[in-house]
Amino acid sequence: MKPDREIQLVDVVLGAYIIFLSIMVWKARAEVEAPTLLLFQLAVIFFLYFGCLQFLKKKEATLMLMDGFRSVVLIATIPFLFLSIGNIPEILNPKSYEAELQAIDIKMFGVDPVLWMEQFLHPLAVDWFQLAYISYYPLFLVGLVLFFNKRHHEFRIYIGALAITTLGTFVGYFFVPARSPYFAAQLPEFAHLFPFTEPIKGLWIGDFLAHALDTAESVKVDCFPSGHTAGAVLVIVATRKWMPRLFWVVLPIASSLIFATVYLRYHYVIDLIAGAALAVGAFWVSGLVTDWLVRTRTDTVSTDPQEA
Repeated sequence: MKPDREIQLVDVVLGAYIIFLSIMVWKARAEVEAPTLLLFQLAVIFFLYFGCLQFLKKKEATLMLMDGFRSVVLIATIPFLFLSIGNIPEILNPKSYEAELQAIDIKMFGVDPVLWMEQFLHPLAVDWFQLAYISYYPLFLVGLVLFFNKRHHEFRIYIGALAITTLGTFVGYFFVPARSPYFAAQLPEFAHLFPFTEPIKGLWIGDFLAHALDTAESVKVDCFPSGHTAGAVLVIVATRKWMPRLFWVVLPIASSLIFATVYLRYHYVIDLIAGAALAVGAFWVSGLVTDWLVRTRTDTVSTDPQEA
């Protein structure tokens, strides 16, 4: 078996997260809606994924096919894995951290940045930043440049880092559950923390997008760390290193997305800092692990007497 077709970092991260989420579902099964069905769905994803990988390896599928399979499954399952979280963090950890996250922001800046920023709200700006905010998933498609140029090593580093970044943020929601300032301000128990005086109103499309996001999202304690910031920073780092021309196209969109997280009251600033740190760390770790896997497997193949 060629070393390039062996298990990759993305496989380990995805498999580990599915196991982690399954454990969380099992622990909260008494209060989770249809826990048996959810556990079954997670098991199907797990065994189908690794079963298909094994089949592709036995058939000595092309590296393009194997990398394509991994990336398609990862991108396709991320939304499902996110929505599957539901209210499980709130069940397992009734303590929420809105006040603590806000307090950290105030300690860093002397004011609450989310409250302070409402003086700069403008309908046109709201429209732009709502559009930037929903560019989260499309931004990940920059990896296709690596894929179609057959830069397999860089692509594996990218999807490995993407898996750590996205699924790592999901894990964070279980340990530091917190509602966004936007959502928390609507709840009586948190209203005193966020005495907003200006509503967020778009001109043409901002209100529609905000309502659509609010309706579609079943996970309300998804602040820390900021997944949107983590994803945007990962794309910035990857394009800066491997796709410098595309970097200048991505930079204003990704930067607007990051700014939008606070401007539109979706996050606390400390969420952004944690998300950015996660992305940079994920990119570094993925590079180290992927390089190590290549070196180790190349040495193993070159010293295998059956290969001599």
